This record gives sequence, C-alpha cells and structure tokens, in this order.
Amino acid sequence: MALGVWLKRDLVERSCQTVAGCLALSSYAIAMVVGLAAQNPMLMVLRRGLIVLVIGYLIGLAIGLIIEHVLREYVASYRAGHPVPDLAEIERAAAQNDGLLEVA
Repeated sequence: MALGVWLKRDLVERSCQTVAGCLALSSYAIAMVVGLAAQNPMLMVLRRGLIVLVIGYLIGLAIGLIIEHVLREYVASYRAGHPVPDLAEIERAAAQNDGLLEVA
C-alpha cells in the first residue's frame, strides 16, 4: 500500500489495526517472559508465543472493530448535533447587519 493512501485513511480505521497489533505483541512478549521464567525449552516457548501472537491479534482485531463501531456512531451523532454552518449563510447575515454578527 502506498504511503499517501495510508496517510489518507481514516484514523478510526487505523485504530482497529493498531489495537490488534499492540495486543498481539504484548501477549507475545508476556508469553516469552513467562515461558523463559518457567525454564521451558526454547522450542516450546517460541511455539506457544507464536500461538498466543495469533490469538492476541484476533482478539485485538475484535476489540478494535468494536471500538471502530462505537467511534463511528459517536462521530455521526456529534456531527448531526453540531452542524457546521455554511460560509455563504454567514456572509449573507453579516451583509444584512452591516458587517455585525450577533454572538449567541
């Protein structure tokens, strides 16, 4: 994926992947530390760490999708409750009041 396309993507969409990646890497690191602290064989530690990495990513992806849905609903309700005024409408009101606008 090109860098420009990635930068233009929605922040909410990127947050889903960010949560999934953070949870996966955190669970992998914890599995490594716990496995080595228990003095398990290295192959077992790596195998379990890889399994936990995949499971952590899937759980993080589910959590990220929930967060994405909640954020999109919140942004939509906020935009509906706080509409952005049209600039032409503001200029017309200023012209009718000799350049003075009433502050509400």
